[in-house]
Amino acid sequence: MNKLILLLALSALVNTSQTLAEENSSTFSGPYMSVGAGYQHNLIDNENVRATTGSPSFNQPSASNHDIFGQIQAGYGRDFFEKYNISVGLFYDFGGSKVNDIKATFYQDIVKQRLENTAGIFIAPGYYINKETLVFVKAGYVHADKEYVRFKQTPNININLDDSVDGYLWGVGVKHMASKNIFVGADLTKFSYGTSSSIASLNGLEVKVSSKAEQTNALLSLGYMF
Repeated sequence: MNKLILLLALSALVNTSQTLAEENSSTFSGPYMSVGAGYQHNLIDNENVRATTGSPSFNQPSASNHDIFGQIQAGYGRDFFEKYNISVGLFYDFGGSKVNDIKATFYQDIVKQRLENTAGIFIAPGYYINKETLVFVKAGYVHADKEYVRFKQTPNININLDDSVDGYLWGVGVKHMASKNIFVGADLTKFSYGTSSSIASLNGLEVKVSSKAEQTNALLSLGYMF
């Protein structure tokens, strides 16, 4: 009789432990991958920082535009202290990340610039508001290539342009587990890039312009936990 009671108690303990393990299983622990799309607002500030006597002034101090972009992201998360999570991720933006209507005129030479191949890395600590839903903040590093297109080119003008720019990012977001391995997410991220320079010269006249770009991304994503 005592052995039967012991076996029944042991069986109940094992079942209870399994149930608790399932209830406390890590929702966003492990590797993941996601794809998404969203809205992007771009802003660039230009400043005439140096000009030789007689040089024309830089005609467009700042401008902004907006675009639609896509993103691929991959990373790894880990739960700790039951209610908390921390993840590290990599991302690449495509189809947007550009400042395509922002231009400068030096004499009749018009230069348009855009940011492309935006990629970065971030760390994101989070908090579970319930078993399936995680809210988080994030911060990290971002890099983008700069592409320039010249129109109405004036003969003999020499233009030297930086070909990339680095910066940092920060943002907030939420993830919700829609099924066993599939989750949906939404986040808002701000990119702040460092200063890059452009130098235009003709017959001894020179204008040097520093540019500083910012981007704000609103993203909806669909992901998979492996």
